[in-house]
Amino acid sequence: MDWLDSLRKTLPWLQSLPVFAKVIVSLIAVLFVALLLSLMWIPPAVPDPSKNPVVLESYSRMVRVLRRIDVSKNRISVDGVLVPKNLEEYYKHYLAISNYLKQHPGDITGAANTVWEHGGMSRTFIDDTQEFETVVSNFLQAFENAKRPPQTPKSTE
Repeated sequence: MDWLDSLRKTLPWLQSLPVFAKVIVSLIAVLFVALLLSLMWIPPAVPDPSKNPVVLESYSRMVRVLRRIDVSKNRISVDGVLVPKNLEEYYKHYLAISNYLKQHPGDITGAANTVWEHGGMSRTFIDDTQEFETVVSNFLQAFENAKRPPQTPKSTE
């Protein structure tokens, strides 16, 4: 309780200050409290995942791999080879993502939203679509990881 005694001794000195000095002291106290409150209540800045190098690399890999899937003669094809009709259902999500990437080049956030619209992390895939699923899942995982604010290391004291 020493700080309480020192506060009691300081109060008469503060009361004896001229009005202008009291205004300055009060302003300093209010600004200090406002700073503390803003530090407590303003959330930390969320990083832009579209500028993260890991996301950029996985995005370019996804674009490169999904470029192989296309539509020809009203059928889905991979590298120009038509996909059997009974397997087309497995390719539809990747085709939709590929079409988005072709129509919106460089829109990384939009690509992530499109991946979420087409199954997110839970598309059904087969051996033939494994390569597509790998790059799409890796991109979405990198994007989601980059959205999280950096964690401050916890002390081990």
